[in-house]
Amino acid sequence: MFALVLALSLMLVPAAVSASPGSSPTIDGVISTGEWDGAVVIPVASGMGTVSVIAYTDYMYVLFDVVDSGDHRDNLVSGSGNDHISTNINPTAGVLTWGFPYDLIFETSALSGGPPGGPDDGGHHWLPWNPKVNSGTIDGWATRWFPNDLQQPLPGDLASATVYSGGRRVTEWKMPLASSTAPSPGDTLKVGGAIDVGDGNSYKYPVGLDWNDPATFEDVVVPIPEPIEVDIDIKPGSDPNSINPKSKGLIPVAILGSETFDVADVDVTTLWFGKTGTEASPAHDLTDPVVYADHLEDVNSDGYMDLVSHYRTQSTDIAKGDTSATLTGQTTGGIPIAGTDSIRTVGK
Repeated sequence: MFALVLALSLMLVPAAVSASPGSSPTIDGVISTGEWDGAVVIPVASGMGTVSVIAYTDYMYVLFDVVDSGDHRDNLVSGSGNDHISTNINPTAGVLTWGFPYDLIFETSALSGGPPGGPDDGGHHWLPWNPKVNSGTIDGWATRWFPNDLQQPLPGDLASATVYSGGRRVTEWKMPLASSTAPSPGDTLKVGGAIDVGDGNSYKYPVGLDWNDPATFEDVVVPIPEPIEVDIDIKPGSDPNSINPKSKGLIPVAILGSETFDVADVDVTTLWFGKTGTEASPAHDLTDPVVYADHLEDVNSDGYMDLVSHYRTQSTDIAKGDTSATLTGQTTGGIPIAGTDSIRTVGK
């Protein structure tokens, strides 16, 4: 019988390996062609299998493709063995007791019948030995969920699927990160763990993993999405788009909605406009629902709503002779957006 252990930690350090942005794996216990492309694949010692990890800002996807003699998820009380996964995020270097402290502790196990009064390190890692402290059950797994050192019910968007076949076990997990320390694009996750066998043997990945040393964990980078190129219209209704760089007025800029882009997906707190798209923030508070509604209109009469924001001319760094200006921002999902339109500068 096998126990699977995965320790994952989030640290802002350089890393060389990253998952490629793309569609997320389908959580069905089946390794479909291409769905784990771009994952960081970590071999398990002694040829026991592999662990693949894809990390995004909102979810982490983990695939265990390992040797396993059978399904032990119904072995809830014997304590003779288990199928166990522990995922831990954000270790504190130098003070680690196995599995703690982290910003997120995630554990599944059929082993919920440990001895009363068993080992305890302050109510954290060994707490799951108590059969009464499961956060819930998913896909047959008795599961504990500890974001920020506080046990919570299982999140509704946690997903798992497992298939046992021919002495092999494929387990796919989708783990939400928002309730703990959600990583940003470009951040690095430190990943390490082990497959534990019922006879006490442990097979670590990567080889040489030291629970007390985050430097021995595998690096997995949260990918930086490619920007979405959006269409913008500077000074809607004007042609050419004439701007006097010395003006003390405002420049209206419309983000154009379309069949493929809904302006409702724009995070208005991230908008910038100017010479390079990093200079001026909106002059109006678009987080106010009433103000926001006043800035929605179909400026090009194509049947799709557009978002018009305004920028103080002298904050844009637009100078005489410039021929274009750029708007940048992000969607509410954190994907960068950028659009450029032509301008003509006027005045002395």
